[in-house]
Amino acid sequence: MLITKEAFKVARPEVQLPSRKELADYLNPKKTNHIYMDIVAEAVELVTWWIRHSVPYGMLKDKQTAVDGMTTALMLPVVTRWGSHYVAIKQLLKTEFVMKLLALEKRADLINSVGQKKPAKEQAEKMLDLAGNSTSGVH
Repeated sequence: MLITKEAFKVARPEVQLPSRKELADYLNPKKTNHIYMDIVAEAVELVTWWIRHSVPYGMLKDKQTAVDGMTTALMLPVVTRWGSHYVAIKQLLKTEFVMKLLALEKRADLINSVGQKKPAKEQAEKMLDLAGNSTSGVH
């Protein structure tokens, strides 16, 4: 159930909600330096990479189906929607195990699927290292 800002103000009048600009500033690493910013930025970068590359994302979905019997959609957070960062990170964590398996088992195929350009391959390697690294702040 989605709670509107107006309904929240009625239920909790003592709480001052941030404006969209304040929320956007809070999530902007150039304007805020809170301890979770790096972790959230890594998570968003990882999700963005998977979503924007259809072949690796398809491989992830296939692996999810094989391992879990169902798929979990990755999603990007929206600055102006409350809780979207929480839901996006939750969805990422649901795919953690399968993402690690795929990064280990099909690393070469995933890297080759992004094209022949060196920057794309380097980005793929970085994202697969992040996905396969169990000590990462994202996981």
